Amino acid sequence: MTVTLLAAGLGACCLPPTTEALAGATEKPDDSPYTAEQLARLARAARDYTVDFRFGAPQEALARLDGAIVEAAVVACEDPAKADEWTLRAKEAALRPQQPHNPVAQAQQLAAVSDRYALDTDALRHLDDCNRLITGAAPALALCAAGAVAAGAILARHGRQRLLGRMLVAGPAAMAAALAALAAWAAIDFMGFFSAFHGLFFPQGNWTFPIDSLLITMYPTRFWMGMGAVWAATTVVLSILCLGFGIRLNKNKGNDHD
Repeated sequence: MTVTLLAAGLGACCLPPTTEALAGATEKPDDSPYTAEQLARLARAARDYTVDFRFGAPQEALARLDGAIVEAAVVACEDPAKADEWTLRAKEAALRPQQPHNPVAQAQQLAAVSDRYALDTDALRHLDDCNRLITGAAPALALCAAGAVAAGAILARHGRQRLLGRMLVAGPAAMAAALAALAAWAAIDFMGFFSAFHGLFFPQGNWTFPIDSLLITMYPTRFWMGMGAVWAATTVVLSILCLGFGIRLNKNKGNDHD
Protein backbone atom coordinates (compact mmCIF):
# COMPACT_ATOMS: atom_id res chain seq x y z
CA MET A 1 0.00 0.00 0.00
CA THR A 2 2.82 2.40 0.86
CA VAL A 3 4.53 1.80 -2.49
CA THR A 4 1.20 2.24 -4.28
CA LEU A 5 0.62 5.64 -2.68
CA LEU A 6 4.16 6.73 -3.56
CA ALA A 7 3.72 5.49 -7.13
CA ALA A 8 0.48 7.45 -7.49
CA GLY A 9 2.35 10.65 -6.65
CA LEU A 10 5.03 9.81 -9.20
CA GLY A 11 2.35 9.12 -11.79
CA ALA A 12 0.86 12.57 -11.24
CA CYS A 13 4.30 14.12 -11.77
CA CYS A 14 4.77 12.23 -15.03
CA LEU A 15 1.53 13.49 -16.61
CA PRO A 16 2.08 15.92 -19.54
CA PRO A 17 -0.24 18.62 -18.07
CA THR A 18 1.88 18.68 -14.90
CA THR A 19 5.03 19.49 -16.86
CA GLU A 20 3.22 22.06 -18.98
CA ALA A 21 1.69 23.84 -15.98
CA LEU A 22 4.89 23.93 -13.93
CA ALA A 23 7.09 24.89 -16.87
CA GLY A 24 4.77 27.74 -17.77
CA ALA A 25 4.78 28.99 -14.18
CA THR A 26 8.50 28.67 -13.44
CA GLU A 27 10.35 29.61 -16.66
CA LYS A 28 12.63 32.66 -16.34
CA PRO A 29 13.86 33.30 -19.88
CA ASP A 30 15.63 36.62 -19.28
CA ASP A 31 19.06 35.15 -20.06
CA SER A 32 17.85 32.41 -22.39
CA PRO A 33 17.87 32.51 -26.19
CA TYR A 34 14.28 31.24 -26.05
CA THR A 35 11.04 32.85 -24.88
CA ALA A 36 9.02 31.54 -21.94
CA GLU A 37 6.47 29.99 -24.30
CA GLN A 38 9.19 28.26 -26.30
CA LEU A 39 10.86 26.93 -23.16
CA ALA A 40 7.54 25.54 -21.94
CA ARG A 41 7.01 23.72 -25.26
CA LEU A 42 10.56 22.39 -25.17
CA ALA A 43 10.05 21.23 -21.59
CA ARG A 44 7.03 19.22 -22.76
CA ALA A 45 9.05 17.75 -25.65
CA ALA A 46 11.86 16.79 -23.27
CA ARG A 47 9.29 15.28 -20.90
CA ASP A 48 7.97 13.07 -23.71
CA TYR A 49 11.52 11.97 -24.54
CA THR A 50 12.28 11.23 -20.90
CA VAL A 51 9.09 9.64 -19.60
CA ASP A 52 7.35 7.88 -22.49
CA PHE A 53 8.13 4.30 -23.47
CA ARG A 54 10.20 4.26 -26.67
CA PHE A 55 9.25 0.74 -27.80
CA GLY A 56 12.61 0.05 -29.40
CA ALA A 57 12.73 3.29 -31.41
CA PRO A 58 15.13 5.61 -29.53
CA GLN A 59 16.23 7.44 -32.67
CA GLU A 60 12.64 8.38 -33.47
CA ALA A 61 12.21 9.78 -29.97
CA LEU A 62 15.44 11.77 -30.33
CA ALA A 63 14.37 13.09 -33.73
CA ARG A 64 11.09 14.37 -32.26
CA LEU A 65 12.89 16.13 -29.40
CA ASP A 66 15.59 17.66 -31.59
CA GLY A 67 12.97 18.61 -34.16
CA ALA A 68 11.16 20.65 -31.51
CA ILE A 69 14.43 22.33 -30.51
CA VAL A 70 15.36 23.20 -34.10
CA GLU A 71 11.86 24.52 -34.78
CA ALA A 72 12.09 26.79 -31.73
CA ALA A 73 15.61 27.89 -32.68
CA VAL A 74 14.60 28.94 -36.20
CA VAL A 75 11.94 31.26 -34.75
CA ALA A 76 13.91 32.47 -31.73
CA CYS A 77 17.08 33.42 -33.61
CA GLU A 78 15.12 35.93 -35.71
CA ASP A 79 13.14 37.35 -32.79
CA PRO A 80 14.29 40.96 -32.22
CA ALA A 81 13.66 40.58 -28.50
CA LYS A 82 16.22 37.75 -28.37
CA ALA A 83 18.76 39.16 -30.84
CA ASP A 84 21.43 39.69 -28.16
CA GLU A 85 21.22 36.06 -27.04
CA TRP A 86 22.11 34.57 -30.43
CA THR A 87 25.70 34.58 -31.65
CA LEU A 88 26.42 34.60 -35.36
CA ARG A 89 27.54 30.95 -35.25
CA ALA A 90 24.40 29.90 -33.40
CA LYS A 91 22.16 31.75 -35.83
CA GLU A 92 23.93 30.16 -38.79
CA ALA A 93 23.51 26.71 -37.24
CA ALA A 94 19.81 27.34 -36.65
CA LEU A 95 19.13 28.57 -40.17
CA ARG A 96 21.49 26.29 -42.11
CA PRO A 97 19.32 23.88 -44.14
CA GLN A 98 20.04 20.17 -43.85
CA GLN A 99 19.82 18.01 -46.93
CA PRO A 100 18.10 15.70 -46.33
CA HIS A 101 16.30 17.21 -43.34
CA ASN A 102 18.09 15.97 -40.22
CA PRO A 103 17.00 17.66 -36.98
CA VAL A 104 19.37 15.53 -34.90
CA ALA A 105 22.43 16.71 -36.83
CA GLN A 106 21.21 20.31 -36.78
CA ALA A 107 20.60 20.20 -33.02
CA GLN A 108 24.09 18.78 -32.53
CA GLN A 109 25.50 21.74 -34.45
CA LEU A 110 23.58 24.11 -32.18
CA ALA A 111 24.81 22.28 -29.08
CA ALA A 112 28.38 22.47 -30.40
CA VAL A 113 28.09 26.26 -30.31
CA SER A 114 26.70 26.23 -26.76
CA ASP A 115 24.47 24.08 -24.58
CA ARG A 116 22.29 27.18 -24.19
CA TYR A 117 20.82 26.50 -27.65
CA ALA A 118 20.32 22.72 -27.67
CA LEU A 119 20.78 19.65 -25.51
CA ASP A 120 24.34 18.39 -25.73
CA THR A 121 25.50 14.79 -25.41
CA ASP A 122 25.75 14.92 -21.61
CA ALA A 123 22.21 16.28 -21.25
CA LEU A 124 20.80 13.64 -23.59
CA ARG A 125 22.62 10.87 -21.73
CA HIS A 126 21.08 12.07 -18.48
CA LEU A 127 17.60 12.08 -20.02
CA ASP A 128 18.28 8.58 -21.36
CA ASP A 129 19.23 7.47 -17.84
CA CYS A 130 15.98 8.97 -16.54
CA ASN A 131 14.00 7.16 -19.22
CA ARG A 132 15.56 3.81 -18.32
CA LEU A 133 14.85 4.43 -14.64
CA ILE A 134 11.21 5.48 -15.14
CA THR A 135 10.24 2.91 -17.76
CA GLY A 136 12.08 0.21 -15.84
CA ALA A 137 10.34 1.01 -12.55
CA ALA A 138 6.86 1.51 -14.03
CA PRO A 139 6.00 -2.22 -14.46
CA ALA A 140 7.14 -3.02 -10.91
CA LEU A 141 5.14 -0.13 -9.46
CA ALA A 142 2.09 -1.15 -11.47
CA LEU A 143 2.48 -4.70 -10.17
CA CYS A 144 2.62 -3.42 -6.58
CA ALA A 145 -0.53 -1.37 -7.15
CA ALA A 146 -2.32 -4.35 -8.69
CA GLY A 147 -1.23 -6.51 -5.76
CA ALA A 148 -2.57 -3.99 -3.25
CA VAL A 149 -5.91 -3.79 -5.05
CA ALA A 150 -6.12 -7.58 -5.33
CA ALA A 151 -5.33 -8.04 -1.64
CA GLY A 152 -7.99 -5.51 -0.72
CA ALA A 153 -10.55 -7.20 -2.96
CA ILE A 154 -9.79 -10.62 -1.47
CA LEU A 155 -10.12 -9.33 2.09
CA ALA A 156 -13.39 -7.58 1.27
CA ARG A 157 -14.77 -10.67 -0.50
CA HIS A 158 -14.06 -12.84 2.54
CA GLY A 159 -15.57 -10.39 5.01
CA ARG A 160 -12.26 -9.35 6.55
CA GLN A 161 -13.26 -5.72 6.81
CA ARG A 162 -11.27 -4.88 9.91
CA LEU A 163 -8.13 -6.49 8.52
CA LEU A 164 -8.64 -4.50 5.32
CA GLY A 165 -9.13 -1.42 7.47
CA ARG A 166 -5.84 -2.02 9.25
CA MET A 167 -4.09 -2.37 5.91
CA LEU A 168 -5.61 0.92 4.73
CA VAL A 169 -4.46 2.63 7.93
CA ALA A 170 -0.95 1.16 8.16
CA GLY A 171 0.10 2.10 4.62
CA PRO A 172 -0.89 5.78 4.81
CA ALA A 173 0.53 6.07 8.34
CA ALA A 174 3.94 4.81 7.17
CA MET A 175 3.74 7.07 4.14
CA ALA A 176 2.87 10.10 6.29
CA ALA A 177 5.89 9.51 8.52
CA ALA A 178 8.23 9.19 5.53
CA LEU A 179 6.78 12.26 3.81
CA ALA A 180 7.05 14.35 6.96
CA ALA A 181 10.75 13.54 7.26
CA LEU A 182 11.43 14.20 3.57
CA ALA A 183 9.39 17.42 3.57
CA ALA A 184 11.32 18.73 6.57
CA TRP A 185 14.61 17.94 4.85
CA ALA A 186 13.52 19.60 1.61
CA ALA A 187 12.24 22.68 3.44
CA ILE A 188 15.51 23.12 5.33
CA ASP A 189 17.91 22.28 2.49
CA PHE A 190 16.20 21.68 -0.85
CA MET A 191 19.45 21.58 -2.85
CA GLY A 192 20.92 19.06 -0.42
CA PHE A 193 17.78 16.94 -0.74
CA PHE A 194 17.85 17.30 -4.53
CA SER A 195 21.52 16.30 -4.69
CA ALA A 196 21.00 13.28 -2.43
CA PHE A 197 18.02 12.14 -4.52
CA HIS A 198 20.03 12.34 -7.74
CA GLY A 199 23.10 10.80 -6.13
CA LEU A 200 20.99 7.80 -5.12
CA PHE A 201 19.51 7.14 -8.56
CA PHE A 202 22.34 8.49 -10.71
CA PRO A 203 25.56 7.51 -8.89
CA GLN A 204 27.53 7.99 -12.11
CA GLY A 205 27.26 11.72 -11.39
CA ASN A 206 26.18 12.96 -14.83
CA TRP A 207 23.31 15.10 -13.56
CA THR A 208 24.94 18.50 -13.02
CA PHE A 209 24.82 21.13 -15.77
CA PRO A 210 25.61 24.84 -16.23
CA ILE A 211 22.90 27.12 -14.89
CA ASP A 212 22.42 28.74 -18.32
CA SER A 213 22.20 25.44 -20.23
CA LEU A 214 18.98 24.63 -22.07
CA LEU A 215 18.26 21.71 -19.74
CA ILE A 216 18.38 23.92 -16.65
CA THR A 217 16.47 26.82 -18.19
CA MET A 218 13.72 24.36 -19.16
CA TYR A 219 13.73 22.83 -15.68
CA PRO A 220 14.93 25.38 -13.09
CA THR A 221 15.02 24.68 -9.37
CA ARG A 222 11.52 26.12 -8.89
CA PHE A 223 10.20 23.59 -11.40
CA TRP A 224 11.50 20.70 -9.29
CA MET A 225 10.18 22.27 -6.11
CA GLY A 226 6.79 22.34 -7.81
CA MET A 227 7.15 18.71 -8.86
CA GLY A 228 7.93 17.78 -5.28
CA ALA A 229 4.81 19.61 -4.13
CA VAL A 230 2.65 17.79 -6.71
CA TRP A 231 4.09 14.43 -5.69
CA ALA A 232 3.57 15.12 -1.99
CA ALA A 233 0.08 16.59 -2.42
CA THR A 234 -1.13 13.66 -4.54
CA THR A 235 0.24 11.12 -2.10
CA VAL A 236 -1.14 12.98 0.93
CA VAL A 237 -4.65 13.32 -0.52
CA LEU A 238 -4.81 9.62 -1.42
CA SER A 239 -3.35 8.69 1.97
CA ILE A 240 -6.05 10.70 3.75
CA LEU A 241 -8.77 8.99 1.71
CA CYS A 242 -7.35 5.54 2.46
CA LEU A 243 -6.87 6.42 6.12
CA GLY A 244 -10.44 7.67 6.48
CA PHE A 245 -11.87 4.58 4.81
CA GLY A 246 -9.63 2.33 6.88
CA ILE A 247 -10.70 3.95 10.16
CA ARG A 248 -14.33 3.57 9.15
CA LEU A 249 -13.84 -0.13 8.42
CA ASN A 250 -12.07 -0.64 11.75
CA LYS A 251 -15.05 0.86 13.58
CA ASN A 252 -17.47 -1.38 11.71
CA LYS A 253 -17.23 -4.85 13.20
CA GLY A 254 -19.67 -6.14 10.62
CA ASN A 255 -19.06 -9.68 9.41
CA ASP A 256 -15.34 -9.75 10.21
CA HIS A 257 -13.77 -13.02 11.32
CA ASP A 258 -10.68 -11.68 13.14
